[in-house]
Amino acid sequence: MRTDLIKIQKILIGQGRSDLGKLFNNAYGELIQSDSYGRGLFSYISTYKIHYSIENECVINKMTDDDKNVVNTAILKLYPHENHKPEIRKIEYVPHFNEEFVVESESLIRIDFEYVRRQSIKSEEKISSEDYEGSITNSRTLLESLLKYIIHERGKELDENGDLNKLFKIALKDFPFDNNHLANENFRIALRGATSIVIL
Repeated sequence: MRTDLIKIQKILIGQGRSDLGKLFNNAYGELIQSDSYGRGLFSYISTYKIHYSIENECVINKMTDDDKNVVNTAILKLYPHENHKPEIRKIEYVPHFNEEFVVESESLIRIDFEYVRRQSIKSEEKISSEDYEGSITNSRTLLESLLKYIIHERGKELDENGDLNKLFKIALKDFPFDNNHLANENFRIALRGATSIVIL
């Protein structure tokens, strides 16, 4: 569950441990419930697996026990031991090689002008070096980041399969965007362009 890790990252950053939060960029969590009851009423002993990007394996392996305790505490804030809830007793770290997790987690934690500017510069640099495919990929990543950020901030369920068309519809569903009635012409042009890119 990607949204789990985003929340855990926010908790870590709020505790002043952004260094740990960054380790889980492009990571996702997996909650595995056993058939054994825990201490709480109808709670099940569970394991939480963090599937981290193989690129971070070296740093993950160097985490101290104190670091792991901080992460464990963050996870238990998300999954406190309560009745009718999973009772996490074990936390495991497993590397993954899934290249589909291309959206940087930091973009969902904090998207600002600087983030967009950096991504735009990367795309322009790739165009200058005639890496057109790379520029398109980078632009797509930026658009996907923005859409997922909107969905996440509005408390809706994220679709992790990278379907831009679906993300676009979910992100803009509750916004009163009627292209024929927008007063700002620049905004209308931008919205038309984004719509055509997503559909194509």
